Amino acid sequence: MSLIRLRRQGVSDTVNARFAPCPHGHEWFIELQQNVGAGGYAATLSYPNCPACFDPPSPPLKWDGRSNESYGVYLKAIDDYRKACCSGQVAWRGRTVDTLDDAKALALSAIRGVIDPHARWMAGIEAYCLYTPSDLAAYPRLKDDYYFTCASYDVAQECIRHEPTGAVLITFCVGAEECLISDDVKPQYHEQCAKAIVEYEKEHVQRDGKARARTWLAWLLGEYIKDEVAGQEPVVLPSIRKG
Repeated sequence: MSLIRLRRQGVSDTVNARFAPCPHGHEWFIELQQNVGAGGYAATLSYPNCPACFDPPSPPLKWDGRSNESYGVYLKAIDDYRKACCSGQVAWRGRTVDTLDDAKALALSAIRGVIDPHARWMAGIEAYCLYTPSDLAAYPRLKDDYYFTCASYDVAQECIRHEPTGAVLITFCVGAEECLISDDVKPQYHEQCAKAIVEYEKEHVQRDGKARARTWLAWLLGEYIKDEVAGQEPVVLPSIRKG
């Protein structure tokens, strides 16, 4: 069964998801887009971008150059081939409806008909990024978004933890903004920790204060681990900062 996790696009009302990978790892894509100005929502479902699974095995042969008749046959073969290529193309487009919930219902019906009859939505919407206080003030819709992550900032212990296991990944030096990779961190997380720290140490990240910078580091590291380390089981959190 496909459990589909919708993620917000920026801070907008548009949401999307990648799910149900093909045998080569390419995923279907669903977007529920807000129609700015006109109002309402429309959903679009696209095939995975995988020619091996969704395109014919090979393009037509080249024209033999002998006659207009054979050239016409060749052109038709090209046209038929292009029409048969589905990789990355739109599989279904829904009509415009009034609300996001209406668009979700229509899209789920299409997904169940085309991909998985038992598919369902995961509750809520995943945050696109670590929202700032000004983001939350300007766009109240963001306040209920959750984080689907592999790391969190433990304020009391001044460290960043691997959320699925609780292991310490990064520690902060007392009385300083310097941070260090934990001696106990597993080798598969070392690269992600190191490059996240490089970003954390940049001046613009530190500009908004210690709490914000450390929380942002935890968010970034969680994204790196989630995207780059195999076998992860991210967890749902209402906030990256704990305590």
